[in-house]
Amino acid sequence: MLDYKFTNELGQRVSLSDFQGQALAVTFFFTRCPIPDYCPRLAKNFQEASARLSRITGGPTNWHFLSVSFDTEFDSPRVLKAYGEMYHYDPAHWSFLTGSAESVGELARLSDVKFEREAGSFNHNFRTLIIDAAGHLQMVFPTGGDLSSAMVDEILKAAAVANPSLEHASRSAPSPQQRAVAKGPAR
Repeated sequence: MLDYKFTNELGQRVSLSDFQGQALAVTFFFTRCPIPDYCPRLAKNFQEASARLSRITGGPTNWHFLSVSFDTEFDSPRVLKAYGEMYHYDPAHWSFLTGSAESVGELARLSDVKFEREAGSFNHNFRTLIIDAAGHLQMVFPTGGDLSSAMVDEILKAAAVANPSLEHASRSAPSPQQRAVAKGPAR
């Protein structure tokens, strides 16, 4: 994955490399989406999947969900945080990201996500990417709908992928994302 810089819902600067060693699910959305089966369904998938993953006794902890907004003009960190709270998100495992229109557009293009502004809204397709803990694309869900169970299955497989360069470091120090979440918003 390319190492773009974004700002999360807590106002913190993050890079995609901050999630190294974690299984990722990445999707694209916008908070003002009016169609329940579109962006709100994508968020509900992440909500349901994160709840299931968190309940697995002895389950992996090296997973993170990234919801990337392509409405970079409206979806500020404050708006993204309020949206995340509607879905009872846990910032230790789910981030809402915004950034420059160029960075979001390039990441979307590389993910085969197409979007265009249309009458005050966006017309877009769906893609939820699963990236394994070694940073390799494992799976792409090209549709919307209820994918939460399938996402849990894929994240479990993706989290189990060994990343030898991180194995020792993960036992001895918190990840950059854990440090960022613990530190709170940048001031």
